[in-house]
Amino acid sequence: MSRKPDFVVIGAQKSASTFIQFCLTDHPEIWMPWGETSYFEDPDYNDAPPDAFERLFAGRSEPVLGIKRPQYIGRAEVPERRCFDLPEARLIAVLRNPVDRALSAYYHYIRSGFLPFLPPEDGLAQLLDGRGIHDTCPRAWEVLEFGRYHRHLLGYKHYIDAARLKILLHEDIEADAIGSAQEIYSFLGVDPKFVPVHATSRPQAVVYDATRLRLLRRVSLATIHYNEDGTRSNGYRGYLAKVGFNTWRMVDEMLLARLTKNTKPRLAAELRQRLTEFYNEDNNRLSGLIDRDLSAWQSALKRDET
Repeated sequence: MSRKPDFVVIGAQKSASTFIQFCLTDHPEIWMPWGETSYFEDPDYNDAPPDAFERLFAGRSEPVLGIKRPQYIGRAEVPERRCFDLPEARLIAVLRNPVDRALSAYYHYIRSGFLPFLPPEDGLAQLLDGRGIHDTCPRAWEVLEFGRYHRHLLGYKHYIDAARLKILLHEDIEADAIGSAQEIYSFLGVDPKFVPVHATSRPQAVVYDATRLRLLRRVSLATIHYNEDGTRSNGYRGYLAKVGFNTWRMVDEMLLARLTKNTKPRLAAELRQRLTEFYNEDNNRLSGLIDRDLSAWQSALKRDET
């Protein structure tokens, strides 16, 4: 029997969606393919074979199946396709203070080779001004836009109205990781008392250290094959490139990460104020949409300065 996803983790990017994936795959009643499934995005959607999900889930006997793609919050073409193809599926989202999320995404894109190595006071300011790297890097727009949660969640209003969208805040996970995972288990109809093995893990940790970041970016550019418009990485440049990438990753994780301080940079007060104001209106509307108090996101500037 052909099966489709019972749920989709839609993001948000750099907001603990990989942690959620770890906890979900820990559960014996749930199966997800590792990594991300970009089925609903351009250009994948029109190029996908009609049996794409059948192939993806072939041989799986777990009662609940799912996929993950954190870019699904922010990609305008995705919600309508999702509603058409998976109207009964459940969606899971984790939302993080958009200013903090933008900073993490900025460093993540530098590491992945999609942005140049610039300090955030320069690069993020260019993105806010709509100049510089905004014009030269095709994916630069995602850094700020993917944090406009209200704007993009409106495309999933069908799921919200049908109580088929579970939204957690990043703060929820920080306060009670196991409880947050068990909330999702309950939402998906599996054993809610199960305790995930990865409840204390922190996958996809952002690299802030300048030395490590420069080296990792160079390794990515040297070993990864990017598509013509520079919007995606399409695997390794060859077998030796794959070996080189994975070897350096081990060196970084086992040696450099232990020798350096990976301290998250403190944004200049003026830049953080600009970013906070950039998201204020969307945050206010989001608060009403999901019925959560998001005032802490608005006062993040004061906390950061003290």
